[in-house]
Amino acid sequence: MSNELVRHGRLKYSIAGLSIIMMLLVAFCMTIGTNAQAFAFDNGGLTGQGSITLHKYKTDTASSVTGTGASGQSPSGTTLQGAKFTLYKLNTSKVEGSVSGTSAATSAPDQDDVPTFVQTYGGTVQGTEKTATNASGTIAWNSLDLGYYLLVEDETTAQSLGVHVAAPSIITVPYYNSATSSYNKDVVVYPKDVASSDIEKTLVSSTHDGYVGAGDDVEYKIVFELGASKGTQIKTTDGSTMSLSIKDVPVVTTKPADSSNSSKNSSITSLTGASATIKQNGGQSTSWSESDVAKYFSKTSIPEATSIDPSTTWTLNSDGAEALKAIWGSDDSNPITEIEFHVKGEVSSNIVNLSLAKGVTNTGVVQVKDTSSKVLTDGSATSAAIPTGEFAFSCLQLSETDKTQASVMTSSTMWQLSSSYENATNGIYLNQGSIPVLVSPRNGVVSISGLAGSTMKDNGSTYAAVKAAFDDAKSNPGTAQKVSLWLSETLVPDGYTMLTTPVEVKMSITYNSTSKQYTTTASGGNVPNTATASAQSVITSHGTSFGVVTYKTGQAGSGSFQLPNTGGAGVLCMVIGGVLLMLTAGGYVLYRRQKNQQM
Repeated sequence: MSNELVRHGRLKYSIAGLSIIMMLLVAFCMTIGTNAQAFAFDNGGLTGQGSITLHKYKTDTASSVTGTGASGQSPSGTTLQGAKFTLYKLNTSKVEGSVSGTSAATSAPDQDDVPTFVQTYGGTVQGTEKTATNASGTIAWNSLDLGYYLLVEDETTAQSLGVHVAAPSIITVPYYNSATSSYNKDVVVYPKDVASSDIEKTLVSSTHDGYVGAGDDVEYKIVFELGASKGTQIKTTDGSTMSLSIKDVPVVTTKPADSSNSSKNSSITSLTGASATIKQNGGQSTSWSESDVAKYFSKTSIPEATSIDPSTTWTLNSDGAEALKAIWGSDDSNPITEIEFHVKGEVSSNIVNLSLAKGVTNTGVVQVKDTSSKVLTDGSATSAAIPTGEFAFSCLQLSETDKTQASVMTSSTMWQLSSSYENATNGIYLNQGSIPVLVSPRNGVVSISGLAGSTMKDNGSTYAAVKAAFDDAKSNPGTAQKVSLWLSETLVPDGYTMLTTPVEVKMSITYNSTSKQYTTTASGGNVPNTATASAQSVITSHGTSFGVVTYKTGQAGSGSFQLPNTGGAGVLCMVIGGVLLMLTAGGYVLYRRQKNQQM
């Protein structure tokens, strides 16, 4: 009996030891795959709270001086009142990648990516959103906890103040001052803003009145002021060395089919010509025809399907400089003050996927230098968007940690569009010409545009429902015209279940006869009621109208049990742990059965 007790005790302790080992194994496995930290916060031995003070200056040229985070710096330029900034406190654990499911941040986001970045890294507004600089160009945020902060300037306000918007930046409190090898808990920043010139880019005409589609002809004008002083410098400049360049950058779309495809394409191609009008202080104007522009300017282009924004640049040559001086003549009281540059082109099929941009927009860039290469004019302007029949939706998933919480779907999916529910269920989709309207998310957003174009096809026939809605809206100002479309998910990443039911999109198009503008809205989606609040937060942060939820495999809908993602190291460890637990339990049951039989 004593030997039996000894054996029983040994087995009992062996089982307990094996159980402890298995728990440690599972715990260790859960740490596998942790992202390497791109940021590592260092408080410099400081505690308590700090502050961030911003001083805003308007300068003529960009500064190359590195900020130290300390007071006492004296940037050149004038203080700027009314510039608006938002300061976000970021979640340190998420920024450093120590939260499961969140990759470490590697840099501050671009202006367009701020909403997604803030959503991902738990940004909370400090003080008031879009706080304006005071008369001395200053904003102060006090009583700040130590950690990471994101500083973002409001782009619309910056443009209205005549400056290029400062790039978003990540600031730590405290901030390490490399000049003194010390930490500043009270951080001082000087956002670098360069004055933009008085440049405009507007639509002159299009095939349709107020909206466009693929195949349409459009004409824009890039207008820039010179002013008497700059005009005088141009007049006295050697025509062979004076520099004037005009760059046309149609709205660019990056093909988002997969993360490795970064080729950029233009929504306006096939430039058919350019002309110009030279205006003087006394009201006189001189027209340069397309042949004149071809004579007075050299033209270079950056092609599509590269990683650089496609564009066309016209550079004034020596003949053009002499022609400008001849227009000026000998009367210094009547200088050249403005140049209107007209660009004609054709809307391409790339308009179908404009990423986060809605409608057709264009950017014009102008630079003027004198004979000593001093910059006289350097700036850009973007035209207002023209409706094309577009809508955008957020691509969502249910959170792994909270079954009622929606978050951005970062993995690739593919969507196609149908004109009816019947067509969607039968696999009949819209085409742009002969090319399927096949779109993917970018930064968690799917954008579909160009639906008013005459090249849109539906089962071989011209699709004109959206175009007809635009025309009917103009004939009936103030009355919304309705169009329904259906989204079908045709590709999902591993670990997700493809939606089997098409999702309806309801478009509404209204025309305002006073402003002569169209308004397009869209609604729809399949967001469940249990996730509405959080999903709407994501949707709003992306500037979209609605969201579509794609569920992970094993999750039928909101509130279902969330299974681990397939294919990862964590799943393998769970499987090993589960097998060991079952073997242990089975061994213990056999032992008890044998013991009972012996008794």
